Amino acid sequence: MDLSIMQSVIPDFTIENFNLFDEIICLKWEKVFDDVLWVEHRNLILEMKSYTDYRIQMECKKVDSFRFRGNGKISGFYVKDMSAMGYETGVKYEVGDYENDEIEFYCSDIEIKSIKKN
Repeated sequence: MDLSIMQSVIPDFTIENFNLFDEIICLKWEKVFDDVLWVEHRNLILEMKSYTDYRIQMECKKVDSFRFRGNGKISGFYVKDMSAMGYETGVKYEVGDYENDEIEFYCSDIEIKSIKKN
């Protein structure tokens, strides 16, 4: 995951700072076909906003074990890098809600599409 887009707007942003985002605005599924491996997988376009008036759009690639319940209000968003822990091939990130388990899934990569301040 490349955080340079985030850091261009919030200079000190790290993976731990995703907890700024506390409301899910949009969840959109996208089917992608891998021409090399001849398999189809699902990507998730996720749009959220923060209590500090930032709005982010990110694409989570090859989503697995997706769970969502609730109305979109979350206690804080987290992204955990699982690559060093030796998890399954292709699972690099665990993504979820800090306290209420409103959303949780695993994915192979995350691409930050945009961030802006309202």
